[in-house]
Amino acid sequence: MHINTSEENSKKLLSLTKQLAGFGQNYLTYMNSNESSAAKKIVSAFLLVPVIIPTGLTISLYACTYFFINAVSSKPDDSKLSKLIKGLLKLPIYIIAAAILIPCIILNLAISLIPLLIVLAINKNITNDKKNSVPIEAENDSGYNKLIEEESAKLITVSMINQQKNTKITKH
Repeated sequence: MHINTSEENSKKLLSLTKQLAGFGQNYLTYMNSNESSAAKKIVSAFLLVPVIIPTGLTISLYACTYFFINAVSSKPDDSKLSKLIKGLLKLPIYIIAAAILIPCIILNLAISLIPLLIVLAINKNITNDKKNSVPIEAENDSGYNKLIEEESAKLITVSMINQQKNTKITKH
């Protein structure tokens, strides 16, 4: 998949993706370890449902809005009338998107904030793992792309090693 973003936004996106992958990996590793009781696993699973569903809904609505806006964006070779019509069509899309997305984001925060805080309080060990934090520095685009490939390979390798360790633990 190719996303056109500036180098600064790409670095932010990569950093956020690595943090989320690290958090998810730490969470799954912690849940599979012997430190976590069955009751804690069940409570965490039930508390994550109101976090995941509204967040997924909000992200999908934002993506739909993005696609609608891109569908009516004017191209440089469009006629003046076409540009005017597309410009006028954008206004209702923005209004409808704001009317839907703003309450959706507020409800998402209201519904998922308390369960997420409870999950994080119950599972303190999953947020304190610093072994996956890697500084991101690259000189140019080719170095940056190489860094992305190296870091993703590292994440996959670490994930496979942890999965093998967890399999060995459960077999014993």
